Amino acid sequence: MQRSSQLVIQSAEAYQKLLIDQQLLECIRSIGRGLEQAKRGEARPMRDLLQPSPTSTDSHSQTRPNSRLQILARP
Repeated sequence: MQRSSQLVIQSAEAYQKLLIDQQLLECIRSIGRGLEQAKRGEARPMRDLLQPSPTSTDSHSQTRPNSRLQILARP
């Protein structure tokens, strides 16, 4: 069995478009996963995350998002 090597040459613009397209595809897949989680009942309304926690004693809790949102947003 013979194997042949191939070299692909493309412009920087074409490569940049490829990277952007890849990022878009990853975003679309993430949205799809989120929708599937919502269908399974694993999602929570965003307003629940943005409301201050009822157990919070912080004087600034009315002016800033709940810390639960910050935890979910971490990579």
